[in-house]
Amino acid sequence: FPVTICGVCRNVTNWTQLSSEGSIIQSIDLGMDHGDDDYTVRLHFSSPSSLVETNQIGAFSIYANGQFLETITDITTAAGGQDKGLIKTYNGQLDGLGRVNFVLRELVVGNPPLLNGLELYV
Repeated sequence: FPVTICGVCRNVTNWTQLSSEGSIIQSIDLGMDHGDDDYTVRLHFSSPSSLVETNQIGAFSIYANGQFLETITDITTAAGGQDKGLIKTYNGQLDGLGRVNFVLRELVVGNPPLLNGLELYV
């Protein structure tokens, strides 16, 4: 998926898809040269009709540096229909080492979120 980093990014240190108790967990680690600065992140999701019709997109929770941000139960409804995008914007603070970790955890086993893009502004 596309990752747009606005600022000086050392690297995307880790993008993993883990399994925990049957659930898919997507974990994204980003390293920035900005200490504990504030950030804004925009997460881009979608609900393509081909996946909606086969019930392959489920509810999920979003975390940043271990802090719960939000649970999204239905991307299609939140986006205003099938084949539409949903952009969620969150603000936070990098950890003292200039890092941030985003986790998307599916709530229904077998129905992970579809993350299409991530923008990080520091």
